[in-house]
Amino acid sequence: RVFLYRLSLMHGSFSRELAISIGKLLPEVFLCGEVFEELVGPWIEQEGYERYRISPLLSGIGKNIFSLDETNSIHTAISLNIFKQKQVNQYDVSNALFHAYISKSEEALANIASIIVREKSEHISLLSDLVAWFSLIALKDGQMIYESNPALDLILRLTQYKIVASSSNKEDALVIVARLEESLTKQE
Repeated sequence: RVFLYRLSLMHGSFSRELAISIGKLLPEVFLCGEVFEELVGPWIEQEGYERYRISPLLSGIGKNIFSLDETNSIHTAISLNIFKQKQVNQYDVSNALFHAYISKSEEALANIASIIVREKSEHISLLSDLVAWFSLIALKDGQMIYESNPALDLILRLTQYKIVASSSNKEDALVIVARLEESLTKQE
């Protein structure tokens, strides 16, 4: 059951490889590959070749089972383990950002933000619609995305800007630049 509760925290589709990596978190699920195969069908839906999704009946149930710290640890592990897979697509990157943001993990946020900031703009344009929600976070004067770490807040602002600059909707770009300037001021 612990494995299923962990997987219920997954957002969107995921690979078997990612699911197994979540099963190997401590305490490790014994024979998690075999357990995963037993869960496919009744509790995990196969969405396509090597792509799965948790049943809507169980989606998010783990947040009622685990403590907040345990839940955040699982979200962090999901985000970090996405980039350990053999192949990563734009949906995986979107999921990694979602899980990193939910967990408020500095390591996961810095990891995904640095990947997005360094990526070519034409690749980010494939991602921009999937992560448009992130470009709407903390846009009011004086708001920070990550208040306890101004350096991380700065890279997250750069991430927001890169997402908006690569999208067809550039309306929020000037607002993000204003928040970016505030972040730079806090660095001094």
